[in-house]
Amino acid sequence: RIERLIDTFLWQLGEEKRNIFLRRYWYFDSISAISKQFGFSEGKVKMMLHRARRRLMKYLAERGISYDY
Repeated sequence: RIERLIDTFLWQLGEEKRNIFLRRYWYFDSISAISKQFGFSEGKVKMMLHRARRRLMKYLAERGISYDY
């Protein structure tokens, strides 16, 4: 179930944000590598990832999935 929710969430992000998210958390690319690949500053990439993580946590919580970390 959670896999489908994450998949749906990622498709809602839009192509560029989804690709940045996947480069970081699926392929484990560094922030600097991602910023070079997409032509963004490291600060912008960090902020995009931060916002995407927050949106993902909210999205999952709204669907009854939460966790403590």
